[in-house]
Amino acid sequence: MKFLSLLSLLLIPLLFSGCGTTPQKATFNTAAGTDATVRLAMTGWGAYVATAHPGTNIEAQVQSYFGMYQQAEIATIKAGAALLNNPAATNVFSSAVIAETAAQSNLITLISSITNAVTK
Repeated sequence: MKFLSLLSLLLIPLLFSGCGTTPQKATFNTAAGTDATVRLAMTGWGAYVATAHPGTNIEAQVQSYFGMYQQAEIATIKAGAALLNNPAATNVFSSAVIAETAAQSNLITLISSITNAVTK
């Protein structure tokens, strides 16, 4: 059940991209959905830490993955700003969004593997 809820969070951005949108708008929507998904995952992680106390090594690992996500998010923001000034920068922005999405996936996979290992 947890997997399905995480999967639905990952797919939410696709619902907002629609057929009539530009590639830029779809990419911006995907980036916004990625941010919302990570916020929800980290809120859940915080609640898990408060109740399960997984240990400092595990918390540090999640913090490291979250840091990688934040770096990718900053790169996406910078690429988005460049795209606003230069529409030809679409490939750079799309690459940044792909990297951010990968960092998000890595973070959520890690959190899921930790929290699901305890509940099995």
